[in-house]
Amino acid sequence: MKLRGIRFQLTIWYALAFSVAGSLVFLSFYLLTRQALYYQTDTTISAHGLKVLEVALRQGTGMHDDLAKQAFLDEFAKIPGMLIVIADNEGEIVGSSAAYGDSNETIGALMKEVVRLDKQSFFSRRIGTSRLRFWTNPIVKDGRSTGAILVAHPIDVIENSLSDLVSAMSVVYVSLVMLTTLGGYLLAKKATQPIREITEKITRITAENLNERVMVRQTGDEIEELAETFNGLMDRLDSAFKRERQLLGDVAHELKTPLATLTGEIELALTKKRKSDEYRRVLTEALVDARRLGDTLTNILDLAWSQTDAKLERVDLSEVVNDLNEVAKKLALAKRITVKNNIKAGIFVLGKKDKLSRAVLNLIDNAIKYTSEKGRVEIGLRKERGFAVVKIADNGTGIGRADLPHIFERFYRGKKTETTGSGLGLPIAQAIALAHRGKLKVVSSKGGGTTAIIFLPLIKS
Repeated sequence: MKLRGIRFQLTIWYALAFSVAGSLVFLSFYLLTRQALYYQTDTTISAHGLKVLEVALRQGTGMHDDLAKQAFLDEFAKIPGMLIVIADNEGEIVGSSAAYGDSNETIGALMKEVVRLDKQSFFSRRIGTSRLRFWTNPIVKDGRSTGAILVAHPIDVIENSLSDLVSAMSVVYVSLVMLTTLGGYLLAKKATQPIREITEKITRITAENLNERVMVRQTGDEIEELAETFNGLMDRLDSAFKRERQLLGDVAHELKTPLATLTGEIELALTKKRKSDEYRRVLTEALVDARRLGDTLTNILDLAWSQTDAKLERVDLSEVVNDLNEVAKKLALAKRITVKNNIKAGIFVLGKKDKLSRAVLNLIDNAIKYTSEKGRVEIGLRKERGFAVVKIADNGTGIGRADLPHIFERFYRGKKTETTGSGLGLPIAQAIALAHRGKLKVVSSKGGGTTAIIFLPLIKS
């Protein structure tokens, strides 16, 4: 088990928490038990002491020692281990029980201390081999202190009982700490087992098996949330890797043909000396292929940009669409296509002006490209429910039902499409719309024309 691992730390915290709580409980139990036992003893000896005080006040402290001793024997001879001592106001012993005798130096010194104390008190002290609990009280007669009374009783039984209690509680406490530590380890192991499984699963996932997923336990806790989050991350990574592989494959395929054509034409031109017209033709064809390569690379860069978090700025979308309307009219001249517009002024969005122009231009280019001669293209811009809506509609050939689900796939071109193109126009327009927190919608039917609509969030006032 790793010393810095979560399992070890949880085990330690379980053990520490129980140790502290157990210590407080056992200490409180010991103190309450000790207090209860001492309270019972104090109650007993104080009761006897008050009786002694009554006798002393009745007979006086100046009586003969024998009479005083006899009074103690008569009153308290039946109480085993009881020590009773009476002293005058100088601390000299004038009467005591037979258990210790008047000449006991320890008792004598203690009585002098008691007389000086001059108040009722309880305390414990060892006398000889026994530990005693003492009660002392001054003798006050006619408002004057005439001595003091001391009553004591052995508490060896209490002390031994408390010692046995401490020993028993120590054994129980250590046993419970060990059991709690073991239980804490098992609980920590069970709690961290799903994380361990996720970790082991992650270590086995590579670029070759991104379709692997961790098992989601339906526990409703953070572990389930972690597993679902990780699986979501793997879904995104898998999708990103697939797009990357597709992009690399499609780019290689798209670049391979113009590069091969360009290389072949140049190699053929260099096989022998040719006339200037032939070189011009070769260079013209090479320029076409070079431009195709340039357009493909530009498209790839636009797609790459759409995947980044670019800094957006305030853009006058009305101005952008108006400019593109003029471009559309020029593109439509060759096919005598009518371009109509309905562009509202003062519509602003957050974005990149050149990228938004590229997205709308791609839609316009597609509309003109797939519209027959003397056809019609409509360009519109309006506000609708917090969005700027750019609409490009045509009455061209439209998109077949089989091709419609694939129009946003990169490099996809319909099987019966006769016009030239890279198949990146709509994917780029969609990617740019998504990068601006918007969306692109295309409605079309075979022979019924196509309508492409871009929705972009308006700038909030």
